[in-house]
Amino acid sequence: LWIGDATGHGAPAALLTSAARAVASVIQGGPPLSPGQAMGILNRAICETSKGKMMMTFALIAIDKKTGLLTYSNASHEPPMILRGQCQEISRNDFLALTEVNNPRLGENYSSHFKEGKIQLEPGDRLVLYTDGVMDVKSPEQKTWGERRFVKALSASMMESRDPGQSVTTVVQSLT
Repeated sequence: LWIGDATGHGAPAALLTSAARAVASVIQGGPPLSPGQAMGILNRAICETSKGKMMMTFALIAIDKKTGLLTYSNASHEPPMILRGQCQEISRNDFLALTEVNNPRLGENYSSHFKEGKIQLEPGDRLVLYTDGVMDVKSPEQKTWGERRFVKALSASMMESRDPGQSVTTVVQSLT
């Protein structure tokens, strides 16, 4: 699983994101790499593309489908979260943020090495990936949505349905 966010806005950020997507496609088509190794290759490509003018936050996750072992590397991206098992009532404290590893942003330093974290998934666990852009969404009254409202909407949607697509739809609908 790949998720990233280029610094800045507009055409430069879009071009950097496009370059990252192209490199990710090449990495996925090649020999198996750990998230940290793949992140290193992606970092070098971002450094070459942006020449130090732009960076990206990024999280890369691999899940062994047989064992449930999740391995991740994070380059200063919003930490992925796990909601454990079958919660009846869900609150902020029920989300486990994957914060064990937080590496430099992609494009910061050509020679950066990217550490990895591991966590064992259990049946019923749900994984949440997002960017900081979701916190910046503004209401018609120009009020920023923020982390608190995001987690509240996420909790409500995940209590309502175990279907990921339905949870996303419910969260998006709560933005308006």
